[in-house]
Formats: sequence, structure tokens, C-alpha cells
Amino acid sequence: MLKKSSWIDSLDENIIPYIDAPDYETRYPTLSPLYISVSEKEKIQYLAREVYRVMAKLAEDVRSKSSVMPIDIINMTPKLTPFIADDDSEYVTNIARLDFVKNKSGTYKVVEINADTPCAMPEAFYGNDAAQKYFAAGSSVNDHDAALIEPFAELLETKLKGRINLTGVNITLAANDAYAEDWANMMYLKNCLADYVKAHFDKYEFVNVRAARLIDLVVKDDGVYHDAGEGEYKIDVLYRLHPLELLMDDESDDGYPVGLKLMDLANMHKVILVNPIKAILMQNKAMMAIAHYLADNTGYFDDDEKQIVRTNIAATSMDAKDFAGRKFLKKPIFGREGCNISIIEPDGTFSYEAEEADDCADIYQEFIDSDIVSVETDAGRWEGKFTYSCFVINGRPSRLFVRFSPYDITGIEALFVPVVVK
Repeated sequence: MLKKSSWIDSLDENIIPYIDAPDYETRYPTLSPLYISVSEKEKIQYLAREVYRVMAKLAEDVRSKSSVMPIDIINMTPKLTPFIADDDSEYVTNIARLDFVKNKSGTYKVVEINADTPCAMPEAFYGNDAAQKYFAAGSSVNDHDAALIEPFAELLETKLKGRINLTGVNITLAANDAYAEDWANMMYLKNCLADYVKAHFDKYEFVNVRAARLIDLVVKDDGVYHDAGEGEYKIDVLYRLHPLELLMDDESDDGYPVGLKLMDLANMHKVILVNPIKAILMQNKAMMAIAHYLADNTGYFDDDEKQIVRTNIAATSMDAKDFAGRKFLKKPIFGREGCNISIIEPDGTFSYEAEEADDCADIYQEFIDSDIVSVETDAGRWEGKFTYSCFVINGRPSRLFVRFSPYDITGIEALFVPVVVK
């Protein structure tokens, strides 16, 4: 493959090590950017904020009123239910990524909320900055890293403030080092946070920021521990890039349920999790089905909230019959990155049938037809479709992330399209 000279040459592969992954037909970033106006960027951010607000309200009510709005109605595993119900974290999720598809009328609709373990932080917060400087020289680039580490900065100014000079604070960020993307995302966040702490050394001299492999975490009765080579220390805040539906089944070699114990420790306030346990509620696509049902059949939402649900959240149901005669998708409630999604045509036949996800239930969602676009890659010009994403940090919208796929379903083969604001 001929690698064309481009903006990609300015990227640091230590930050995005999968730029030139061997299993890609072309390099991961596209050569051509997506130019958008300030008003279009702000429109997406506004919609992300509003959809997040509506879904966070619903998730919190499902959690706190689980006796009258049983979590079981969204096919949540019984293993997780008691831990979700007991999670009193301030935010439903701290770092989320909302994925939109823009229909041919120009309306953005959320098709998935990555509230548990969203990736693409280096692309959105670092890669887009590099593209902005390359394609729009002289334009200002905001310090969005500050937004990304806000969950930790807020904890240091609130819950952890009294501990800093008394006992010190240990913040550990963990991921599976076998997955390059997970590890790179965790390390990017860790380095942003470490830079922030260093820049405020006068206040945070006794705040320690460390990275850890998931396998090296030690879960005990009184907390979570890690040994970084200087002796074992107790973790105060743990960022985990590890899906909760996998964590719940994690056991030690001797059969100890370390995943469930970790959740128990979080609910006993012996460790603070970022993202919290209840983030899995917003991750669950069945919540979008519940939102549509409530918007159409009850007074749970006010008029503005109903409008957001009906207009900007893809029509979703737990019953395939609701889409009879229409083209629609079949998705697992916990599926990520386009995995296990099938496309069903109006006559009921499958135009694309994915491997079944045998570990969770399914939902059904409208198929959103979007415009065909073209991008420039190392392998030439490709045609396909965009998926637009927006990070939401502690409830506030932040950076955009755009992917290109030559297929109707945006999966792991999708390319990163840099966003340049005009």
C-alpha cells in the first residue's frame, strides 16, 4: 500500500498506535477531512446534550425506582441488577459517546449510546486538533483535554478534597493491554490527567496518577489494590476500560468473583469507579425502546423531552412486529462497534445476517437511510456513509468523532474522519 503524504504524517503513533494496523486495507484515518461549520458542530453538541439529559433522567428513575420500574424489563442480567440499584453515584455516566446517523432530510438520530466504555478519545481530542492545525492553519484549537479529565478534576475538588493532603489520593486507570485500542485510549486519558495534576502541582502534590493492566488489579475485602513496582497501594479512583457485562463474570484463578466484589466495593464507597456501575443502564439499547414507549403512551416526559425522543432518538422497540413492512435492524442490547447487527428488509428477509449474540437479548431499531459520501484514502477514493459521534463529559457535550464505513453498518472496519471546523 502506497502511503500518501498527508496530515496523517503529523500524528504521533505513540498516541494513536493503530494508525497503520496490519489488518486494515488502508490507514485508519482518511486523508480528507470533514469540514463542518461552527453552527453544525454546535447543533450536534446541543442534540447530544439533550438526548443525554433525557436518557440520564430515565436511567436514574429506572435505577432509583426499581421496585416500580423494574430493571428486568430491559432484560438486564439479574447479576447486575442489585449493584445498579445500589449505585448512588452523582452522574449516570462520566464519559459517554453518543452515536448519530444523519438521515437524508438532515435530521440527526442517536442509534447508540456508549456510556460504559467509550473509545476514540485520542481521535476526537488529539487527532481532530492535528487536522484542524493542518487544514485550517491559524485557526484556534480549544483545550478540550480539560473537558475530558473533568470527572477527575471535579472529584478532586469535591469528594477527594479533604484526603489530598491528609493521606494522598491514588487515581489508577486500567485496561486490557492485549487490545491496542483499549490501552491507547486509557493511556491518552491517563496522560491528560497526569499533565493536569502536574500543572496544578501546588494543589495536587500528593495526587498520584498511574496506569495498570486489568490483570494486575487486586480486589480485596476492603478495597482495590495495585503494585506499580513501589509496593502495593490502595486505589481511591479507578477508571476501567472494561465492559461491565464482562466484568460481572470475572473471577480469580481460585474462583473468587472479583468483578462482583469490585462493584460491591464501589457501592460501599471504598473505591470510586469511572464510569460508574449504573452507566450500563444507558449503554443498554433497550432503554431507547423504553424511552419511545413512554414518549408515545404516557405523560412521563414533558413536551420538549417527547420531541427529543421522537425526533432525535432512532425508533426502537423490543418487538420486531412494530417494524412490519419496514426496513429495520436487529441489535443485541449490549452489542458494541456494530457487532452482531442484522438488517431485515420490508418483506422480512435478511439482507445482512450477523452471527447471533448468545449472551444478551435483542432490540429492533429503524434503519436510517443516509446520504452516500466519498472520502480520500491511501487506497483511493471510497464511497460509503458517515456516523457522527459526540462525547458528553459529566453531562456536558464536548468533542466530535466521525467515522466512515463503506457498509450500511459501521463496524470495526470503519475509518476515522478528522473533523475540521470552518
